[in-house]
Amino acid sequence: FEDDESSFCARIYAKSMLPFVLMTAAVSFAEVSERPLIEGAVEQALQVAIECIFLIEFIARALAMPCRTFLLDVYNVIDFLSVLPLALRLQRGLSLFSSDGTCDMGCSVLVGTVPILRLVRLLRRFQNFQLLLKAYFLAFEALPVILFIWAILCLAAASALYIVEPRGNVPTWVTAMWISVGSMTTLGYGSAFPVSYAGQTVIMVLVIASILYTAIPLGIIGGAFSEVWHDRDHILLTQRTRKRLKQAGYTA
Repeated sequence: FEDDESSFCARIYAKSMLPFVLMTAAVSFAEVSERPLIEGAVEQALQVAIECIFLIEFIARALAMPCRTFLLDVYNVIDFLSVLPLALRLQRGLSLFSSDGTCDMGCSVLVGTVPILRLVRLLRRFQNFQLLLKAYFLAFEALPVILFIWAILCLAAASALYIVEPRGNVPTWVTAMWISVGSMTTLGYGSAFPVSYAGQTVIMVLVIASILYTAIPLGIIGGAFSEVWHDRDHILLTQRTRKRLKQAGYTA
């Protein structure tokens, strides 16, 4: 289970799990479509069968790696979380919706979390995801100062906007903050915007400054990822060796 290259069966298992998990995620998305292919108890029975397979896999993986650090592995935690909806489905009696046909809290939890949990299970199959995390960890050393200056810029613009805008347009400081954040991220939802010339000037200066300033953290993250990608073989080998040592019970 833990080493895809340990045997022929392990390779078949690793290659078959990718399309299987994608299929299960598609099934979970389809259960709330306007015209589901399978409806009612049959559809919920299929979901239960899928989660039972996940449960069997989780138990088999735990038995194959009987060490104290089993649940400290983030991938094993994700596998465990993807099994938890099984208890909720059984408690609801194989019915997604409530007795009156509405989607209550339990239904919302199943619909909103199950597809995500099943897709996140695939992270185990992408070793290069570790490289992306490594790049973010390297870039995070410089990001706090950059984010602090970004926050000051946003707060200063919100304060200036709150001062110059009429109260009928920007009634609270929170509204001014909302306009500033939307402008800095170049989203501009349009739900609130400055109407005075002074307010529009503040937003123009803010947008130009934020676009120029955003290039700094993006460059840092890109440089960190380039460095990690160049050394990817060494990083992946080190992480794989460390993982095998932990599985064997060796800890530093």
